[in-house]
Amino acid sequence: MPLVKCLCHVFGCYRYAYQKVLRKYINALKHPMPDLEKLCQLTPYLLVKSMRLKSAGVLVLNRGAGSYVVRSAEGDAHHLAGTSIKQDNPLFLALLKRKKELLLRNTNDEALTVQMRNLKGELFMPVISRLKYFTEPTLLGVVYLGQMISGEQFSSKDISFLFSLIKQAGPNLDTAFMHEEMRGKRDVG
Repeated sequence: MPLVKCLCHVFGCYRYAYQKVLRKYINALKHPMPDLEKLCQLTPYLLVKSMRLKSAGVLVLNRGAGSYVVRSAEGDAHHLAGTSIKQDNPLFLALLKRKKELLLRNTNDEALTVQMRNLKGELFMPVISRLKYFTEPTLLGVVYLGQMISGEQFSSKDISFLFSLIKQAGPNLDTAFMHEEMRGKRDVG
């Protein structure tokens, strides 16, 4: 409990009661979660409910199809669940190149802006795997957040806090991704 309060103080989290999000996430991540579907459903649900967002979602790499799939989405983006977007899409290329967040209001590239708006997102956070399973850093997924219901903008403290949450989820996503790929190979073989 003191760790949560300390992190919230450092990141200025009290503005949106982020300590609730962090507590829920820390509790969920105490044990490895090998079920990618559950992990993908948990992330946008917690973000939308705890941060009062209009939308949030998770895209996950489908290496066999060469695309990213919206595995789960909440709020205004709920209808996008199951949507597949090619891996060479400018949004994914930019996230992999930058290795950090993309914010809609700071984007000057029209193709990026269109893709971000289509997904109902304002803030896109990459989940990059550094597992030796991949020959190079790989964009395993993207967590995206829509507008805040209050209409406020994401601050630099908000973004730092959220990026730390995504980093905490990263190892679980690596594990869940590997389990799903191994199951797929086993089922095919």
